[in-house]
Amino acid sequence: MMDRLTSSQVWCTQPGMRPRPRWIVRRMNTHRSSASRESVGPAAVAPIDTTSVRKQSWLLLILLAAAQFMVIIDATVVNVALPSIGSALQFATPAELQWVVTAYVLVTGGLTLLGGRIADLFNRRSLFLVGLVLFTAASLGTGLAPSPVLLILSRATQGLGAALLTPAALSILTTTYVGDQRTAALAVWVPSARAARPLVWYSVDS
Repeated sequence: MMDRLTSSQVWCTQPGMRPRPRWIVRRMNTHRSSASRESVGPAAVAPIDTTSVRKQSWLLLILLAAAQFMVIIDATVVNVALPSIGSALQFATPAELQWVVTAYVLVTGGLTLLGGRIADLFNRRSLFLVGLVLFTAASLGTGLAPSPVLLILSRATQGLGAALLTPAALSILTTTYVGDQRTAALAVWVPSARAARPLVWYSVDS
């Protein structure tokens, strides 16, 4: 059949000859389409590197757990430094000094639901990065604050970053992992927040 098609093809391409018969053209098109499917089919399936995917999932879980650990520890560890903060920045009354803790906790608890709603409406990963950058920048501002007002404002901004970061991290965790992987991820993420409390107690005792 290939010899017949080849000879017909040569015969039809000679100048002055009549066009090829339809049955020859139809057979040639069918042969070409089947050959193209056979050549494209196996090459279209790329192998999946399961080791790389597993490594990326663990790195993501470590990042989420570390971020949640910092959110919780920043709500409590500042209590240890309140006396030195009050004397260094010369807070007028203990009530004003208490706002260093209250500003963070109040903003975080009051805006966490709003942060979760924003994570549902928009890109959760972008919101997590925004919250992480805002939290980190506010932490730097808290450490460098030269006055009580700037310190309290930095703590409030830090609470805003935590309110965006926490629900976005939980949303990423529940949508990225499924089945037994989700159970294992939650088993790592939840204790990472609780691990901050023994460190605070150790700091207070020491």
